[in-house]
Amino acid sequence: MSKHKEFFEIAANEESYLIELLFQLTISYRDLSDSLEGDERNVALSQINEINHRILNRVRDLKNGEKWTTRESTAERMLHHCNIAPKIKSMVKYASEQAFKAVDT
Repeated sequence: MSKHKEFFEIAANEESYLIELLFQLTISYRDLSDSLEGDERNVALSQINEINHRILNRVRDLKNGEKWTTRESTAERMLHHCNIAPKIKSMVKYASEQAFKAVDT
């Protein structure tokens, strides 16, 4: 099981966790933008962007009481995007860990 999926399952306040995760992913985005080049960079940044969309969809659904997304489907989509761009896996994991630490303390 992926680490961010575990955090989804145990985060006491999912919305706060997701908002913090979005913030942490902006840091990852900057790091990737500076450290990668060419197609590798484009794919990595594109997949981080897709993860951001998935998270924002979930936050919107939580705020509006809609059921279009779930914790599970959001975590699965995030993992899918990490698998498309393996270079982002460790950064997404780290962002998830940092987000959980920030809201769990």
